[in-house]
Amino acid sequence: MQKVRKFASFVRTITTATSEFLATTSPIHLPRPYSHLGVHARDVIYLKNREINKLIKLGHLNSAIKLFDEMPLHDVVTYNLLISGCLRNGHPERAFGLYSQMVLRGIRESASTFTSVLGTCSNMDFFKEGSQIHCRVVFFGFTLNLFIASSLIDFYMRMGLDIVALKLFDELPQRNIAVWNLLLCRYCELSQRDLTRCRLLHCCAIKSGFEYNSVVSCSLMDSYSKCGQVELSCKIFEEIHSPGVICFTSIINGYARNGLGKEGVEMLKTMIQKGLKPDKVTFLCALIGCNHSGLVEEGRFVFESMKTLHGIEPEWKHYSCMVDLLGRVGLLDEAEKLIQKVPERVNGVIWSSMLRSCRIHGNETIGRKIAKSLVDLEAEDPAILLQASNFYSDIGDFETSKKLREIALTKKVIREIGHSLIEEKIHC
Repeated sequence: MQKVRKFASFVRTITTATSEFLATTSPIHLPRPYSHLGVHARDVIYLKNREINKLIKLGHLNSAIKLFDEMPLHDVVTYNLLISGCLRNGHPERAFGLYSQMVLRGIRESASTFTSVLGTCSNMDFFKEGSQIHCRVVFFGFTLNLFIASSLIDFYMRMGLDIVALKLFDELPQRNIAVWNLLLCRYCELSQRDLTRCRLLHCCAIKSGFEYNSVVSCSLMDSYSKCGQVELSCKIFEEIHSPGVICFTSIINGYARNGLGKEGVEMLKTMIQKGLKPDKVTFLCALIGCNHSGLVEEGRFVFESMKTLHGIEPEWKHYSCMVDLLGRVGLLDEAEKLIQKVPERVNGVIWSSMLRSCRIHGNETIGRKIAKSLVDLEAEDPAILLQASNFYSDIGDFETSKKLREIALTKKVIREIGHSLIEEKIHC
């Protein structure tokens, strides 16, 4: 019902915006092209635009704006440069202000202008402004431009109007892989628990002839596995004519996500037998599956084969998975030895996982060493201090537990006060 109301609001808004726009942009008021300027004036604008572009690339946005203000004349390129510069430097509201100024001055947008400002509307939740820009896109005949169409699809998906986004998608005379990737990415974000959306997207893929495209197939496998429908992910995988590393990684990740670690390891073996070389991400997905399923022997096989059989050096995420897996089943001595082999500085994620395992299995000896290392590393994090405090409380060291808890609560209060002051400053 909420989506219906929002869609009805959208229809009213875009209808009103169209009427307002057509009323104020009769042929008499359409902006004249810059051909009426003399050659000298156009040359000056061109040179100034080059200076603005150079300043923006060097990170001197304020200097670029100052130069813009000093120019007696501007063209669409001038505005495009500054709008994109403001966006890249984290000033979306300023970018939209420049766009509004450009429209009021009668300078007609280019395709680059529309893609930039639609991105601004998406990020700033400017629904009415975005729908009005859509009217201008239609009025100036840019609806078939793939870049602008992609920006509009992205805008409506972010606004929660995926029905409108799909309508725009269906109306495109041709769709390249970039448009598909955009639609799939947005649906992956929206459809984690929505099987209907996944099926709708799958139907669109079949209708458009993209059902056997590997990129589309991988995104569909990911969407279905997030909904817990790993059997549908498997069906899609089986229909791929020649699955590559990315396809195998996607299905292994789907198995891992749904607690099917053994199936993931078997798929990894199948992949290797076919002559494909798994990468770091593939091994990480397989290890995550082993961790979630408590498969120690399989986890050891995957981890050890990375370097010995495939020449891939494990990174901290691979070590973190193995430490967590060993810790979960109580193999704390082995996990501690593995930590010592981490090539990088051991981060808080690994120490925290190890301390949690020490608490579960009541290992005071290793736990004390881990707690000290964790507190030394993350002394400013209240959550970490509280975790260490709970460990000391479990082993009966109430004095240390109390001390850490007091420090943690103090730091938490300081953080909350700081956060409130920042919010107050923003709102002023």
